Amino acid sequence: MAHVVADVTPSAEKIFSSLWPGPISVILPKKCTVPQNLCAGLDTVAVRAPMHEKFREVLREVRAPLAAPSANKSNKVSPTQACHALQNFGAQCPPVLDGGSCIHGLESTVLDLTDEQPIILRPGPISRDQIERCLNAHVIVKDASVNPIGFEQKCPGQTQKHYSPQLPLILKESFVDLQSVPLNYDSDIVLCLQTEEEDYFKKHNCATIRLSKDGKSNEIAQNLYHCLQKADTLDKLRILTHKLEKPDALGVAINDRLTRAAF
Repeated sequence: MAHVVADVTPSAEKIFSSLWPGPISVILPKKCTVPQNLCAGLDTVAVRAPMHEKFREVLREVRAPLAAPSANKSNKVSPTQACHALQNFGAQCPPVLDGGSCIHGLESTVLDLTDEQPIILRPGPISRDQIERCLNAHVIVKDASVNPIGFEQKCPGQTQKHYSPQLPLILKESFVDLQSVPLNYDSDIVLCLQTEEEDYFKKHNCATIRLSKDGKSNEIAQNLYHCLQKADTLDKLRILTHKLEKPDALGVAINDRLTRAAF
């Protein structure tokens, strides 16, 4: 199906054979069969083979590539459960095929293979190390905080502000930095990365939502969007949290999403 919509390169074939199906989207030159309005007028297309068996069953039934946008309003928090889409779109929500909670909790890694230099435009569950081993090549990761004027967006999630809750998100570099922020106990809610942090803020009578028991990145990733959605439903005025201080591969993706959500 990828060959139907894209000019598949040898590097892309390596990704397909090693990392598909899975959470990695590959940007390639598109074929003329793909309408321009599906690709924001660009000459590229992002292709992905999902791992989820329910969606793979849909593809087998359709027997054709599907153009599939994410199930969230522009720049807003991505849904990780069917109820999130229903809440966010309300009466305008189209029919939902409920596949349960997302396994990873974050969107796919986006890898640009349209030039000689492979570039990760959006970090995700598939790490840079995995891609470099697969391609036997150096891979660049685009900085989430830098988006030059005139930069051609080749995929969603490239604007500096993205994945944002309705409430303003205050993002600090570390737990120590977060502790130094003057809190309004009536209007603030803190997203805590582990139990120790939650205990600290509860002692100071501050409302909290815990992302993980032990600060493990996979658990934080699974819970991040759900907790942001939950925070938006509470009677608060702002959300506060901090970045992962020594991020592993998945932690890099988490920090990317937090940076864009807080911009």
